[in-house]
Amino acid sequence: MIDVQKEISKHHPAHMGGEIEEKILDFAISRAVDAFAKEIQRLGKFQFKTGQQLEEVIALLEEEKELSDVLREYKNRIKAFDEERESLFRGIMILGDALEDVYRYVLRSESKEWIEQLEMVWKNAGEQLAFCGISRVEGTGQPFNPEYQTAVKVEDRPGFESGQVLEVIRSGYLYRGAVVRKAEVIVNKITQEDF
Repeated sequence: MIDVQKEISKHHPAHMGGEIEEKILDFAISRAVDAFAKEIQRLGKFQFKTGQQLEEVIALLEEEKELSDVLREYKNRIKAFDEERESLFRGIMILGDALEDVYRYVLRSESKEWIEQLEMVWKNAGEQLAFCGISRVEGTGQPFNPEYQTAVKVEDRPGFESGQVLEVIRSGYLYRGAVVRKAEVIVNKITQEDF
């Protein structure tokens, strides 16, 4: 009788001899080395792509930093410009107030020549301010407007309409339509009949 177990074991690689074992081992090592090489190659390609992407990201970050620095510089310039503009407004208002004090004083005097001269100077100064986008807020004889005027005094004068501006104490100023300072005015009394 044939011993099947014995016959099968003859063909098993462990019992086949050194030459076949070497071929199988060489084949297994070759396959492992090929698989390893392919994996290294795949990782190299992935690393190359990742490196390129990182370079792009770094370039974008550097660009962003440069833009941020430029933006910061422009913000600083705008802030300095705004501070300078406010300083100029304060200077213009101080000069305007000084001129206005003289103008309002002369209006109360008896000298027609001085009144005419200062009215002309007052008008020319207003035109020059308007050329720069600055306008005066006055309103004598007009209805009181709380958006542009502050009532510092209320009087009851017959012959004037209720709520009418009787006198401007201090002119206000607008810059391109925005209120810089409200005018200080005296307003005629508003009666109950006006409501």
